[in-house]
Amino acid sequence: MGNYKYLAAGLLLPVFLLAGCGGGGGGSDVFEDDDSENQRTISDSTEEQEQEQDDESTPTNSDGISYLPLSVYESFKEFSGADQDGVFASDYDAPWIKSYLISPVASATLQPVANAQVANYSVKVDGIEISPAESFPLLQKVIGVPTSLQTALVFDISGSMSDVSMQALVDEAKTYLAQVQLSSNPMIASQQFTLWVFANEPRELTSGFTNDIGTLNGLLDQIVTLYDAVDLGYGTSIHRTVVEAIGRYNKDDYAFDADGDNDLVDRASKNGIALSQLVIFSSGSETSLEMDVETMSKAIQSQAFVKYTGASTSNTRYQYKPVFYYVVGGTAVGETYTPLSVLAEATDNLTLVAGEYSYAESLIANQINAVEERIDLDNQYVYRFAFVPRVGDHQVIFSSKSTTNSYRLFTDIDGDDLSPGTGAPIEELTNELIEITGPNGEYIANAIIDFSVAQTFRPATRWTTLTYGASDYSWSLSGGTGTTNSDGSYTVDSVTTPPAVLTLTNNTIGGYSAQLVIVE
Repeated sequence: MGNYKYLAAGLLLPVFLLAGCGGGGGGSDVFEDDDSENQRTISDSTEEQEQEQDDESTPTNSDGISYLPLSVYESFKEFSGADQDGVFASDYDAPWIKSYLISPVASATLQPVANAQVANYSVKVDGIEISPAESFPLLQKVIGVPTSLQTALVFDISGSMSDVSMQALVDEAKTYLAQVQLSSNPMIASQQFTLWVFANEPRELTSGFTNDIGTLNGLLDQIVTLYDAVDLGYGTSIHRTVVEAIGRYNKDDYAFDADGDNDLVDRASKNGIALSQLVIFSSGSETSLEMDVETMSKAIQSQAFVKYTGASTSNTRYQYKPVFYYVVGGTAVGETYTPLSVLAEATDNLTLVAGEYSYAESLIANQINAVEERIDLDNQYVYRFAFVPRVGDHQVIFSSKSTTNSYRLFTDIDGDDLSPGTGAPIEELTNELIEITGPNGEYIANAIIDFSVAQTFRPATRWTTLTYGASDYSWSLSGGTGTTNSDGSYTVDSVTTPPAVLTLTNNTIGGYSAQLVIVE
């Protein structure tokens, strides 16, 4: 069972603590089968905890390897549903296998490294470093990571768009969608959309996310009809529209987290990455004032990825939800709404040239750049360990052992969430003890791999002090051909009937088994 918790974070310097560091910056198929119960753990920012962090800010190991958390930063509780602002979303596997998705970096340069090891990192529970003999810490590179992108396309049909050719704007949107489907970038080509219009108030035209071009093109045609009929009035409700299109907002009389599958939610775990973006076509300023600028700002900044942009912690910043703001005019430039422009990833002016607008290619390029700035699929690692305590409240601190630029994540475990009757993983798990890894021991996301990514796989049995050799395992393959190697690994030579299914069985420990799906 996959579960999600929230973590507080601090980036440590040798002298002082920077808690929740960062500056400004601009739901999905990946997680459809996730049975998360959304249990949450959030660190308290107490004076005593801050003093403890300061006292421990100079570790004894100087190996020079730190990390950057790849988990999504949740800025505001009215969007995340957490108990406090400023936490990272994290996941664990029942019963109590804790996971951290990280990007290992050199502590001196903050650049990605490929030689990180378990010994470069520390986990303390209530100030006591965990015992490897009981917690079995693992650090694995993650391969085969599925990614998805969901995008909201938002069109202003208010009176401030009177000089705009809505038909030309919609025609270019259709061109954009056609180019999306033909893109060589699989994340772009497979993205899903919601479609919105707004004037006095916003209205979603789709019924949740879709990538059906026929459906989207038909709804785009409706936009012209709604615009011509002044269906939503002449006013401009930019603030509420941005908040509702991003979604999840739950405060006062608003519950945008319960209005269907239309929220722009970023999620990152060892089993997948889901990103989201917002594209808005508008001209003119806010006139409705149903919501204020601060609420719109919070919506755009409700989630972020932490990034190093230089060789020191002063160059660490949050990269928020990408918003691409197109200020639409007629033959003259439209009116920019500055409070939105300063929050946008990019602001571009659109004017009619020979009766046409042109933005399809530049929008796709902006989307790709925004994705690449937020995630590095080549440097994702998962650190896992078994959480041993079963009674009482506890604090977990995951940190690097580097003497400079050491990052820490704090998790408070509520004793009410623990079960005294739950044993160690070796006592509770069966098939989950067995793992098929990549050729160099990598973690394979979702136990699904493309044949082009890896062909040789290795056996592993987790969460036990016992060791197993090649003779303890057996392999079988359906839908393909392959060979068991003398070192106990297995090489798939071909996939004849995709998807192929590779099965690994530990014949010594209860005949437990794991399966890997191999696709082409």
